Amino acid sequence: MSTGRLHALDGLRGVAAIAVMLMHAQLASLPISRGYLAVDLFFVLSGFVIARSYEPQLQRGSLDLRGYVLVRLERLYPMLFLGGAIGVALYAAGLLPYRPAGGGELALALAGQFLLIPFTVPGFSFVFNGPQWSIVLELLANFGHALALPMLGNRMLALLIAICALGLLLTARRFGHLNIGFTRDGFVYGLPRVGFGFLAGVLLCRTHASWSRFVPATPFVVPAAGFVGVAMLVDLAQALGAWSGSYDCVAVLLLFPLLTMLGVEASGGRVATALGTLSYPIYAIHYQTFGVLHARHAPEGLVWGVALALLPVAWGLGKWVDEPLNAWRRRSRKAAKARLDLMPA
Repeated sequence: MSTGRLHALDGLRGVAAIAVMLMHAQLASLPISRGYLAVDLFFVLSGFVIARSYEPQLQRGSLDLRGYVLVRLERLYPMLFLGGAIGVALYAAGLLPYRPAGGGELALALAGQFLLIPFTVPGFSFVFNGPQWSIVLELLANFGHALALPMLGNRMLALLIAICALGLLLTARRFGHLNIGFTRDGFVYGLPRVGFGFLAGVLLCRTHASWSRFVPATPFVVPAAGFVGVAMLVDLAQALGAWSGSYDCVAVLLLFPLLTMLGVEASGGRVATALGTLSYPIYAIHYQTFGVLHARHAPEGLVWGVALALLPVAWGLGKWVDEPLNAWRRRSRKAAKARLDLMPA
């Protein structure tokens, strides 16, 4: 594994984000009802990347918990704010189906949306931008990981992964699927999803030297196609009937760690890089647009057109907003650290 950016993982995240968008688009001509499993793949990828990028700094003490919390919030919040702002604008225009019970509920919904607090109102955890629930869970996993790092050896990590895997199995048995976590009442069931995925990614990063020699170097398209196959095998998942949840568990517990391992060793390219650029913006901004279209029974051709138009829009947001903000943030932190280093003791 090189020390540079893992472009194939970026591309894999982009493919997963597009799968989520297409699931929410509800296109009859492109059934992708298992697109929600992309969230579980996100968690594994995030665990790997976070452990690779931040564990050494946290262990050395060059980054403390407070600084780490700020880094993660600065990284994720701008696109979350934009997605929430789009939802609020659609609500103000009378286009969003959400109808608060009163001014107090509306105030709580707004506060929860922009302060990243779930549970504030009934229904979705975040009524102005539904997918925000998974980002908030990822942030909780990030902070828990950093806080517990001194106690989080590989054995403890493996034990926690096993406990979360059991939680996933019980969740799948109860509901028949793992598409849960985005509502106020179901938010708790998202905990084993993020717990297993994120911690599995951390463990994969720590043990990379042990398994990397057994994983072939492939083009990025191989793990990407693997995920697309998992998300689109709707007939198989439906044919399992009562065992449909088992399909989800096999994908999350076995296939996604393997796809991540393939992605780590895969070669990237321009397509993977472009997909990585649009991945987070498209995940953060797409949801309410399709909600409006479906509420007004828009024809599928229009929904397709919007879905395709969102791809360059998201790429532009990534290229000219998200990435420059990240670069500015990194430069600012380096400059601040340099100033501190020059101060007399």
